Amino acid sequence: MPGLTVTLEIRIKLADGRHPFVPAVITSNGRVKPFVGMVNGKEEQHKEGSYYIRWRENGSQPRACVGRDPQLALIKMQRKEQVLKSLSLGLKIEDEGNLGSHVVLAEGDGCKTRITVVDAVTEYMAELRAKGRARKTLSAYDLALNRFIESCPLKHVGEVGRREIMAFMTCCRDRFGLSRRSIRNAVDLVTFFLAANGVTGLFKKGEKPKFTKKKPERYTPGQLEALYAASHPDDRLLWQFFAKSGMREQEVACAMYSDIGYASKTKTVRVSDKPSFDFHPKDYEERVIPIPDSLAKAIAARRSTANSKLIFPNKDNRPDGHFLKKLKRAARKAELDCKVFLHKFRVTFACNHHLNGVPARTIQAWLGHSDLETTLDYLAAEDIQDEHIRELVNSDEQMDKTTGNAARPRRPGLPNIPRVRRAALRGSD
Repeated sequence: MPGLTVTLEIRIKLADGRHPFVPAVITSNGRVKPFVGMVNGKEEQHKEGSYYIRWRENGSQPRACVGRDPQLALIKMQRKEQVLKSLSLGLKIEDEGNLGSHVVLAEGDGCKTRITVVDAVTEYMAELRAKGRARKTLSAYDLALNRFIESCPLKHVGEVGRREIMAFMTCCRDRFGLSRRSIRNAVDLVTFFLAANGVTGLFKKGEKPKFTKKKPERYTPGQLEALYAASHPDDRLLWQFFAKSGMREQEVACAMYSDIGYASKTKTVRVSDKPSFDFHPKDYEERVIPIPDSLAKAIAARRSTANSKLIFPNKDNRPDGHFLKKLKRAARKAELDCKVFLHKFRVTFACNHHLNGVPARTIQAWLGHSDLETTLDYLAAEDIQDEHIRELVNSDEQMDKTTGNAARPRRPGLPNIPRVRRAALRGSD
């Protein structure tokens, strides 16, 4: 059985006259750096180069030339991977001369040879990469669509119908053991793919998988204090940066010292494009977030000894992709009795500013939310801990102790407009 890994190489000419094959350089968001190869561990540009793909088959590693167009070479590499996956599933492939894959359907089906879902997926993923979708988004699509291929490998994309999408849902539940939320996410991604290929109307109203929507949670001051105490000083500054800036994981990973407004009266951090790391803010909107003076001072002190322009780089001075692993390790050491995840810092940031009287509209802008309702959901995590709510809940017990069964004085009712909604209205004036 052939291996499923296909590598993209570029054949270059060196000064000593040799023409070696070296790995092509693919960025973190899946794009090929034009005519750039890794030579002795360093990136070098060779505009004379030609692209090749290499894979493992029957104990050997054949190569195939795929031309000089970098992006077309990448598409052909991805298509070859899909061909190998089809072969591993026992499908018969013909007409692979241009690295396309066509499944020969059974004669009894009354169908001719047609392009398969495999090819449609390859082209769709290439389109998403060309549009500059985030790496995590591409990974989610790739996983969902490959699982869809496994659930109905012999179907032409135009023949996919209700039965196939229902079989995919069953496969996600029984074979892959996904939760209801994960099944819904996978179904949505596959539905987007099918709609892009003209296949719509697969679900009736209310038929998509339902799931229980979880309420946002925040870290309490005590939990944060324990987390800081159990962390290495470098990690402690990282958690403080998350909690006091409200930035998303990738935004923190790509944050640079130059993003900090040290000289301004109110210290700030800017979320902006980072072309060198192929990072773009969500919805392609820059924003400026105020941060405490103490945090800016700690970052300035760190800068004096840093060898990277990133504030929190990995060992290769690239954006770190292991923040969650570090957080879980610190949480175990601190013996926190709650679930830990990075997004919880954003809710904490929102709730702390809400308690300090910042209008919801302003918090929405700092968080980078396009919808105010999302911000209000965050703030509701704090409302349940509000002292006024606690007094109202406990008032019945206090009345029973003081008056027994006597007529109780009328208590003030809950306000008609929740506090978070009032804050939103104040911010919109």
